[in-house]
Amino acid sequence: MTTAIYGVGAMGGAILDGLTTGGDGEVLAVVRTPERAAELRERYADRPGVEVVDALAAAARADVHLVVVKPYAVADLLAQVRDSLRPGSVVVSLALGVSLADLAAALPDGVAAVRGMPNTPARVGQGMTVLSPAADVTAEQLQLVRDVLAPTGATLVLPEAQQGAATALSGSAPAYFYLVVEAMVDAGVARGLTRADALALAGQAARGAGAMLVETGEEAALLRAQVTSPGGLDRCGARPPRGPRGAARARRRRRGLRRACGLMVADWSVRRLTADDWQRYRAMRLAMLLDEPAAYGSSFAREVAYDEQRWRGLFGQAIFLAEARDGLPLGAATLLRLDPADVPEIVAMWVAGHARGRGIADALVEAAVTEAADGGATEVRLHVMLDNPRAVAFYERAGFAFDGAHGDAPRCDRMSRDLPSIG
Repeated sequence: MTTAIYGVGAMGGAILDGLTTGGDGEVLAVVRTPERAAELRERYADRPGVEVVDALAAAARADVHLVVVKPYAVADLLAQVRDSLRPGSVVVSLALGVSLADLAAALPDGVAAVRGMPNTPARVGQGMTVLSPAADVTAEQLQLVRDVLAPTGATLVLPEAQQGAATALSGSAPAYFYLVVEAMVDAGVARGLTRADALALAGQAARGAGAMLVETGEEAALLRAQVTSPGGLDRCGARPPRGPRGAARARRRRRGLRRACGLMVADWSVRRLTADDWQRYRAMRLAMLLDEPAAYGSSFAREVAYDEQRWRGLFGQAIFLAEARDGLPLGAATLLRLDPADVPEIVAMWVAGHARGRGIADALVEAAVTEAADGGATEVRLHVMLDNPRAVAFYERAGFAFDGAHGDAPRCDRMSRDLPSIG
């Protein structure tokens, strides 16, 4: 198999390094200037299978064409090589913002088009490339592209409409993590560590945390909560800055991260979970218990020991999940009614920090209230901690009022809401 790489800058160089380190077959590198061509020939002189050629030669010889030039240069490059491309070959544009429609207009019949977005860890075989094939790309052609890119790391196939979100979350993500590690290293140096030692510590922590996420499949919130034990040093380090200035800085950082990562929640829905969702609910519930055990009347140590049968048994109650279109959990609530004669109660109310203020809590409450009303209830109750004025204000806006009853925990009072009778 022959692969051509058009453009060997930072990203193209990362892909070329990945291919020549762990890949088989011939790799053709195409660059603009004779000086750059000479530099690459010298750099890869000891790596067989790498050849620096011009664009027309690469177009005529390659099975897979990786276009890694600047977005503004894609059209000119494809116009130059169009008549030399072999039928059955695949052009993969890794240039930001170049759509499948743009590629289709520039390519001849018989040449397949795939849009992709890699990231720079491809250089060390730990990259992620998001691929969006055109409708006429065959399964064999798509697998060929994935095989070519395998030495650079993982690949994920998504619809083209999700490329923007994937670019923010994956293509740009290494910069976010480098920024975090940079701050950690600077803090370590300020406390007496050498820069090399601080980098080794922070870098290995980042590597290990990433491996835990990928290999365990656990929610990040659960893994974070497992580390941040109550009162521990790690919990203090993860605690938001205090005071008016600290709170303002934290709000600015959260807004910036949401914009950068594409986490501005705009498309979400609420559904009732079933017993088949038990693993998803388990991860979310354990993270909730580690974060704020007092708020949920249980403990991580107790519920982490539940077996599958016990978790499935919880779905005799109505458990509602708010989730983004991509499946990201945004909130949850349970309507508890152990006996038809009981007044139903909303418990285990939770909304993710980055999703608050978007009506998700309102939707969860209304889903629970509707469930209660459909079941013939004329009242629904909940308990709220009095030292959580935001929660009290929210429930009052949702139509609940204190009814004079007290909960089992200190400073925990009951609120209720009347429901219209049916019939």
